Amino acid sequence: MKTNRFFRQAALLPILAASLLLTVAARAQQGITGRLTNAAGQPVAQAALILSAPDSTYLESAVSEDDGTFRLLSTARPYLLSVQHLAYETRTIADSRSDLGTIVLELKAQTLEEVVVRAERPIVRVQNGRLTFTPQGLTKSKILATAFDLLAETPGLKSTDGESIRLIAMDQAPTLLINGRPSTRDAAATLLYVKSLPADRVLRIEVAHTAPPEWNVKGAAVNIILKEGLSDRLTAQVQTQWDNKHANRFTQTASVMYASGKFSADLLYRLSSGHEISRTNMYVRHAVGSDTTEIRNHSDYRSHTPATHDLYLNLDYALADRHRLSVYYNARVTPNETFDDRSVSTLTGRSDQHGTLRDHLQSIAAEYTLRGWRAGAEYLYSDSRRDYTGTVAGRPIAYDRLQRIDRLHGYLRGRHALSERISLRYGADYTRTRNHSEQTGAAPVTSDEDIANAYVGTDIAFAGDRANLSASLAGEGYRIRDYRRQSILPNISLSYAPTDDHALTLGWQAFHNYPAYWYRQTYRREVDGYEVNLGNPDLRPVRYNIASLNYIYRSRYAFNVYYYHVRDAFFTQLYQSPDRLELINQISNTDLSHVWVLSASVPVTIGSRWFLTFAPSAFHEHYRTEHWHDLSFDIAGWAGGMNVSSQLSLLSRPRLTFTTDGYYYSGGRQGILKSDASWGVNAGLQLALLKEESLLIALNVNDLFESATPIARTRYQSQWSDYDYFGGISRSVRLRLTYRFSRYKEKQRREADRSRIGIQ
Repeated sequence: MKTNRFFRQAALLPILAASLLLTVAARAQQGITGRLTNAAGQPVAQAALILSAPDSTYLESAVSEDDGTFRLLSTARPYLLSVQHLAYETRTIADSRSDLGTIVLELKAQTLEEVVVRAERPIVRVQNGRLTFTPQGLTKSKILATAFDLLAETPGLKSTDGESIRLIAMDQAPTLLINGRPSTRDAAATLLYVKSLPADRVLRIEVAHTAPPEWNVKGAAVNIILKEGLSDRLTAQVQTQWDNKHANRFTQTASVMYASGKFSADLLYRLSSGHEISRTNMYVRHAVGSDTTEIRNHSDYRSHTPATHDLYLNLDYALADRHRLSVYYNARVTPNETFDDRSVSTLTGRSDQHGTLRDHLQSIAAEYTLRGWRAGAEYLYSDSRRDYTGTVAGRPIAYDRLQRIDRLHGYLRGRHALSERISLRYGADYTRTRNHSEQTGAAPVTSDEDIANAYVGTDIAFAGDRANLSASLAGEGYRIRDYRRQSILPNISLSYAPTDDHALTLGWQAFHNYPAYWYRQTYRREVDGYEVNLGNPDLRPVRYNIASLNYIYRSRYAFNVYYYHVRDAFFTQLYQSPDRLELINQISNTDLSHVWVLSASVPVTIGSRWFLTFAPSAFHEHYRTEHWHDLSFDIAGWAGGMNVSSQLSLLSRPRLTFTTDGYYYSGGRQGILKSDASWGVNAGLQLALLKEESLLIALNVNDLFESATPIARTRYQSQWSDYDYFGGISRSVRLRLTYRFSRYKEKQRREADRSRIGIQ
């Protein structure tokens, strides 16, 4: 009760902060202004302007307006200003003036006997050990409305379902960041924001296979760098979306941004509602002693959500040059979701469960940036409840579960230049979490978790700025109940571009991932009288050691090698008890895993309207453990896949694009489980209408033939099962309409990290 009262009071802070900042907001002091034109005097719009100090320390970025004008808020003098545009030569200006007047840009094209020759558009560059992509290199003919659309077109990333972004190489979700802001949020929590972020707000996309420690993420990460606002404005965007995956779901989003001088406020509200359907089919041969029983099970899950509300509020105030205060508020509420879970088993007969789900999450965060320092804190409160009633194998049940999370996270980071080529990085993080869980038939459990991390590192440029070394060393401590672990975690990234046509990156990173809080509880829930879900209080954190080698040819063709060495990886494997007819569904650790990955991305252009990308990949997976229930295993095997994406421009005015994505996967392993081969085809149409293409219409069909959901098979000693996790329901249709009000601009919304929260 005290926590609830505290949080209700804390929830008023953004309102108070907004009132205070609106009161003291004043117009900016004179920064840096100017106008961009070409040789004919025509304005140059959408040029990127990157401001840095004489020692190359980043200060600010912006984009030119439709009339070519630009404005930066920085008062730093002197400065270096880099002006970049796809069609013009890059200009770097060293100056101290506040008004630069008219800046004339020179076209990149070379005219020779009335034939215009242009270099082929680069797709990827290597910067500071990261693969960097620009929207101009990704859009081709396709109409990309959101940052999510851009990510789906980024080489090395994919979205086969239209819902998630995954690495092609490992079929894993990378962590998504905005402007490199320190956060521990996972991709799922950030995707809701990325799907509403206009594509024209993205300056560039960075893919880091060894993420730097100041990003505070584990493993591969994708950093979305946004353009900054230029002038006072009140802007908005609205979007409505219909999804059908054998059931209808609707989403409406409205976003408003206000900027005036040093102050800006950003508000987003999203309302989603509708139905969801999922099905599973299972066939098991269960041996108990000398007897083998064949069991078939079909389950059908349906849910209805009248409303889920998402609210984001960001407030920013530039106190002075390179001094910024930011306040973030995020709330997500599902007041009442109902569900029906029905199954029929040849062993236990019919089971019917129904119930309600209620989720409530709020977080408030503040960050202060002072020159090379960044400090911040976040408080999060989450309350999740699940109520089940019905019958299981003819027996009545009534089952309730509750999880309440209180989490406080703080960090301090610094970065300073020691010389023009050497900089020093350092920082520390601390997270304190209290997890309170209750469930029918068990005593309430309250546990505290502490994670502390500190790091120091350096960046060194050499070989005439064609090479860059980034290295850091972190110490991390973890404690939950009686379990403690201390670790040293290295992070090294080396990039080298001997010529403009060739670039190499080499990286090595070590980090820990921690299981969701609910998984570490002691619980038992009967699913259908045969399958049971069990918690695992002995679940250990997993340690990853990842090495990567990337080769980029002519800024377009990418070839990659990855090696994963993983200790104590945790995932779910179904276990058939040798003592009784019971199927145990429990997440557990595996002693050691090795994975080699080979992948490539090869773009091909046919004419001026058809763009294709081929992305082959190959994997070798090896899993070994000495104690998994009463078994041990040592299993290895190869797998491979191919992704082919196509963009065909049908019309130029209005712009109409037809897209297809095809993919094949030979089937991989996870412990003793092996998946069948699978393939799928996605198709879509995108249309841009009205002035400045302010109305965007997109129609997409994913998994057109419902063929992309393989059956997971287990054939190991006494374990024999076939599991169809999707039951033939995988095709989805989406219609999305987006209206961008004139000169609409948007900025980052920080989301609470929900990656380890929720009843499993």
